[in-house]
Amino acid sequence: MEVTFLGLITHVTLEIGNPPRDMQLAALVTAPDHEATLRIDKRYLDKDHDNIGTKVGNNICFPLTGCVTLPDLGSGAVGRLLIDEIPSLLTVTNGTTLTAELHMCPPDPAVFRAVVYLPPGGRLAPRNFFKHEVKFGANPHGPLPQGVLYHVATGAMIRFDIDGHLVDLKEGAEVVIANVCSKSTGNHFQNYKKLFNPKATVVDDPKATVKCQFGVPLPVLPDCGSPQDLDVDCANSRLP
Repeated sequence: MEVTFLGLITHVTLEIGNPPRDMQLAALVTAPDHEATLRIDKRYLDKDHDNIGTKVGNNICFPLTGCVTLPDLGSGAVGRLLIDEIPSLLTVTNGTTLTAELHMCPPDPAVFRAVVYLPPGGRLAPRNFFKHEVKFGANPHGPLPQGVLYHVATGAMIRFDIDGHLVDLKEGAEVVIANVCSKSTGNHFQNYKKLFNPKATVVDDPKATVKCQFGVPLPVLPDCGSPQDLDVDCANSRLP
């Protein structure tokens, strides 16, 4: 299975549990006008147990809230973590202490729309790059990934538990998890201040600079609402 993450999503490596063990989370921060969704091609839907999905063209869109898990696969550390090109919030904000909501299931909806617990053993890496390199404040960052892709081995049926609602997908499903906005532009990155307690007071926004030599034209974003192009101010981040 492959899962693409687009928009305001932070990839967090945490030690959770007793005894503690590494877990990889994708935290969808709550932000004005943003919608958190899981999208699949309708051909890959096996069963929507509680009928929470909505057909949009050839896609089925599921609203994301609370904790999102893959119960048959479990959760844990990824096999390969290749996301150094994703900006770390510890370098582009003045936040220091992570909010305890990252350890909560479900988290406070005022902080996170949803938190996805990734199944273990897969490969997490950038997917495509924006057409321009970026800087944060006065600091060059360079090429900025448009999204993050997770590849992980699964069985013939893939079950998602979305805040208590079960959704079964067929083998080979390509999943898009997005936290995006179709109503406004600019300052989206400021919403990442909520990942800290106390909240970060300084968040450097990404600003486009020179053309990225291997950037790709932005595809229309299947955001399960009004499709739009992504921009650099609505990009993934990571912790640490």
